[in-house]
Amino acid sequence: MPPRTASKNVKADQEEPPPKYEGGEYELKDVVVGAKLYVEKINSDTGEWEQRLAEVLSIREKRQNRLHLLQEIQEKGEHAVKEKEPELDFYVHYCEFNKRLDEWVPSAKLVLSREMEWPRPPESSSSNKNTKRKVVQGVRSVQGTPTRATTPALRRVRRSGGR
Repeated sequence: MPPRTASKNVKADQEEPPPKYEGGEYELKDVVVGAKLYVEKINSDTGEWEQRLAEVLSIREKRQNRLHLLQEIQEKGEHAVKEKEPELDFYVHYCEFNKRLDEWVPSAKLVLSREMEWPRPPESSSSNKNTKRKVVQGVRSVQGTPTRATTPALRRVRRSGGR
C-alpha cells in the first residue's frame, strides 16, 4: 500500500500573497483603499513614536480655506497665487488591533520609506456561477395574489350555500 500523502488545498495553492512595493518605490498618489502600509503613531504606554502596520479604509481631501486663498489673490494678484494641491487624510485600521482604534491620519504620518502591500484583487464572478442553489420540487409558483374565489373562507361559504 502506498504511503498516505496530505491532501492539498487547491484554493490555498492558487492564492498568492499580494504584491508589495519596497520603501521608496511608491509615492502618496499610489496609496489606494485596501493598501497596507506603516503609519507613525504615538505609543500610549511609552509616549514614543512607533510605526504600526495599517490598512487604508478610506481617503478624503482636507478642506482648503478658500477665504485665505481669496485674500492672497486680492493682495498679490491672480497670476502670482497658485492653488495648492489638496491635502489628503487617510482613515486607517491598525492591523492586529481593535477597530475602535481606527482613525483619520494626515498624509504626513504615512511612512513612505517602508514597504506597502497592495490590496488583493477582487475574486472573479466565476465562483458565483458555481454556487449551488436549492431547488424545491412539488411547489408551484403562484402568479400574483389569490383571487377572492380561491380564498379558504369563501370556499367554505360557497360549500355551505351562503349560510
